[in-house]
Amino acid sequence: MPITSTARRAPTVLTVAAGAALLSASACSTSAGADGEGSAGTPSETSDQGEGQGAGQNSSDGGGAATGDEQGDGDSDEGSEQNDGLDAGDEDEATEPTEPETRLVLVTDLGPEEPGEGDLVRSPDQLAALLTGPLGGMAECDSELTLSPGATASCMGPASVDSPDPDQEWTAHSVRIPSEEDFTAGSRVAILFTTGGALTGPAEVLLEETVSLTGLGVSSTFGAEDLDSEQLAQYTLEVLTSPNAYVPVDYADWEDVTCQDGLSFATFEPVACTATTAGGDQWELEVAPGAFAGNDQGLLVGIETL
Repeated sequence: MPITSTARRAPTVLTVAAGAALLSASACSTSAGADGEGSAGTPSETSDQGEGQGAGQNSSDGGGAATGDEQGDGDSDEGSEQNDGLDAGDEDEATEPTEPETRLVLVTDLGPEEPGEGDLVRSPDQLAALLTGPLGGMAECDSELTLSPGATASCMGPASVDSPDPDQEWTAHSVRIPSEEDFTAGSRVAILFTTGGALTGPAEVLLEETVSLTGLGVSSTFGAEDLDSEQLAQYTLEVLTSPNAYVPVDYADWEDVTCQDGLSFATFEPVACTATTAGGDQWELEVAPGAFAGNDQGLLVGIETL
C-alpha cells in the first residue's frame, strides 16, 4: 500500500543526509526494520487499517451521500418553488369566469290566476315569495306588479343562494312565455327578475309582448369565455330542443339556428338569431346571456311569435 512504502523510505533519506557511521546506519536500518514491521503490522492490525480506511471511505461516502441529499433537497426545494411559480402562472393565465352584468330569475309558474276583470296583479308579498322561491332567504318588494307589458316593480332580495341577505336590488318585469300547447298558438304571462334597475336599451326587446321567453342552464362555468356566432347558434339550438328548458318548445322539430354575431356575458345585450324547423319554417330569435341565479349559467332565448 502507498502508506507502507512511504514509511519504509523515510529512514534511508535521513541516513544519507546525516552522513552517520555504519553503526548508526545499522541502528537506523534496525530502526527502519522495526518501523517497517510496525508499518506492516500484524494481520489483525492490517485488517484494522483496512477497516479504518473502509470506515473512512464510508464516512466519506456518507458525507458525499449527505451532500447529495442536501443537493437533492435543494434541487427538490428549487423544483418545488419552480412548480409553485408555474402553478401560479398557470392560475394567472387561466380564464376567469366573466362576472355577468345582469343576473336573472325567470318565474314561469305564478300560481293560480285570480278571478276578476282586466290585468292581473301580484302583491308585494307575492312578488317577494316568487323571488325567494329559487334563492331562499328573504325579500321585500315596494309595490305590486301589474301583469301587463312593460310593467315593473322594485324589490330587495338575496344576490344568490349563497348570499341570503336581502341586499341585492332586483326589478320584476312582466314578460311573456310560450303557450304550453304550442308557442305558435299564443303566449302566457310570467315574471322576469333582473338585478339592478329596469332593462333598457337593446335588452328591452325581451319585454315586448310579441316575444316569448324560454331558457336553459348549461353549466356553472358557461359564459366564462365569449361565444362566437357558431357556438352561440349551437347552444341556442340546444335550448330549443331540450325538454329541460324553462319552457320546453322541443315539439317544434327545430333543425338549425344561425346567429348574426357572438355573445359576451359581460354585457346584457341580446343577439339576433334565426331558427329553422324541419318543415322549413323560420323564427326570429333574441338570445341573451342567461346568468340564472339559483341555476347554472346558460341562455335566455326570446322567440318572436308575430
